[in-house]
Amino acid sequence: MFWRHNVLTFIWLLFILLATLLPGSELPEAGGVASIDKTIHTGIFAVLTFVMIIGFSKQNAFMSLKRHSTRYALIIAIFLGIAIEILQFLSKDRSFEWADIAFDALGAFIGFFVFFIIYK
Repeated sequence: MFWRHNVLTFIWLLFILLATLLPGSELPEAGGVASIDKTIHTGIFAVLTFVMIIGFSKQNAFMSLKRHSTRYALIIAIFLGIAIEILQFLSKDRSFEWADIAFDALGAFIGFFVFFIIYK
């Protein structure tokens, strides 16, 4: 049951990892608009947190995960943002940015609030 309810989370997670860990030379140009990067970070983490909360709350394999789905989703999303930035720091083509971590966390909280508005 866990995998069935979280397949969208894992697909979205794979998309995030591919998009954020590709070498910088493989990414399309943003046209000099720096703010679009932060908007993208916010959006992808909002979606990740939203689908993670839904998947965690619907599954029945791990009851603690079900009961505390919002807490776990927020923690996982924020730590994922930090881990991605560390991996980018270790890459020769990417760089570590504190602002990316902040906007990833902002997106995670937006995903939480959207879930709360829709389902609570």
